[in-house]
Amino acid sequence: SADHVTVSMGAALAPRDGLAAEDLLRKADIALYDAKSNGRNRWSFFEPSMQEHVRTKDEIARELRKAIDEDLLDVAYQPQCDSRSGRIVAIEALARWNRRNTGPVPPSSFIPVAEETGLINDLGLWILRRACQDAHCWPDLVVSVNVSPTQFKHPGFVEKVSATLEEFAFDPGRLEIEVTETVFAGRDKKALQSLRRLKDLGIKVALDDFGSGYSSLSYLRHFPFDTLKIDRDFISAMTDSPEARAIVRTIIRLGQALGMTIVAEGIEEKQQAEYLAANGCHRLQGYFLSHPLPAKDLDEFLADHEIQMEMKHQSLEVERLRSAEF
Repeated sequence: SADHVTVSMGAALAPRDGLAAEDLLRKADIALYDAKSNGRNRWSFFEPSMQEHVRTKDEIARELRKAIDEDLLDVAYQPQCDSRSGRIVAIEALARWNRRNTGPVPPSSFIPVAEETGLINDLGLWILRRACQDAHCWPDLVVSVNVSPTQFKHPGFVEKVSATLEEFAFDPGRLEIEVTETVFAGRDKKALQSLRRLKDLGIKVALDDFGSGYSSLSYLRHFPFDTLKIDRDFISAMTDSPEARAIVRTIIRLGQALGMTIVAEGIEEKQQAEYLAANGCHRLQGYFLSHPLPAKDLDEFLADHEIQMEMKHQSLEVERLRSAEF
């Protein structure tokens, strides 16, 4: 089939936006950026607010570069529990940035900037290093780290991951790399090779946001994932939608048939957790269990959770003995 070519256009108007050719070209370029970032295959006319957006983006990129270089970022860890035993078995590492003058910057603001500017490679590596360093305190937990499509295309990515694991003497079997299906966009052979090389190192690979894209099923044929993460939109819709519940049940059965671990994230209610556990979902993650926590708070959470599990186990044992007496 013939390739489908689309075009994005940015325009600036004289005299409204200026008279100098240099100024008009710069503003047309800013409008072009706006057209591309709002879906491509469209045109945009320059507006003064666009300039402010570009300035803010440049400022965030500069400060983020500094934050990575000077270790001014943090990682928060969101626990995942085993749906049968209730024990914490894994944690997802999430980037956090508390900007010096303006306070916390949401990941939804700085991650896209990191993607656009190529900073995502260094940011991703920084998160991986910090997670490997911190996770020595939690030797029984799998550590899940998100990796962007840009990182996969970066030459030397797998070598850097491998070197990081060696540097921190971190067991590759405890690392789970999360990717979204955009990694496969354009049938990228390099991305696929990188995924296979990670698997060869013993690292687990998870497909994140399963069910949100168009081609998730075909990717399961092309690559042997270890883990499937159900898209959180299905989890939040389960309460009111029988269709969402049916889709979730189907994804769980599909994953089980392919020998994969199924993780549900974004669980906010006990009923959701109970439904997922009853239908065979392996790992549960969300605010119902815990918000993402700084490393020191995670230590405390794990200790408290262990005590609660022990108390629950003891009360079940007492119940069992009581019923045996009758």
